[in-house]
Amino acid sequence: MEYESKSIQCPNCGAPLSDVGKNVCDHCGSTVIVRRVREAGALSPLQLSKYASFYRGKTDGASQFALGCCQMQLKQFTFAAGTFRKLLAEVPDNAMAYYYLALAVLAGKRPFVQPRPVIDEAESCLESAAAIEPHALFFYLRAFIRNDYFERKRYRVQPDSAYFLSLAEECGGISDDERDELFELMNCDPPAGF
Repeated sequence: MEYESKSIQCPNCGAPLSDVGKNVCDHCGSTVIVRRVREAGALSPLQLSKYASFYRGKTDGASQFALGCCQMQLKQFTFAAGTFRKLLAEVPDNAMAYYYLALAVLAGKRPFVQPRPVIDEAESCLESAAAIEPHALFFYLRAFIRNDYFERKRYRVQPDSAYFLSLAEECGGISDDERDELFELMNCDPPAGF
């Protein structure tokens, strides 16, 4: 995703950016484009709102992705889902946008308490993400959904969570940072074995 090159400025201080490829403002040292929800977590709520307002006026894919990440961090899951859907309508090959859309439709709640249509949509998003780019994170979230929704309710479903965990391991596993971000967004602790 490329950042819109017209009048590039820092969303935090408004200073013009000297290097388009650089993601840190020379003036204030702030991140210019948020690339993960966890990055947005380093910002104060006031900064997050400022960044979201800044990105809202942009139409490029990187800004829309950053806006969705800010909305996720602000727990504005409905708005984040809309932002990621809009981004995917224009850039359908963004696997991370599908991943964050799956988390946005779960709205910061465990899969166990969600209705079945929400679970189906989240799984569909993760399936699309994995089809674009097989990443351990997508399989790991899918394993958590299978475990927390289907297996805790004693539904028989194949493939089960163990299958998706093994796919995640085959892809190299996930980092502690990715795991922490996932369960912070889900607003729960990881179950045993995760």
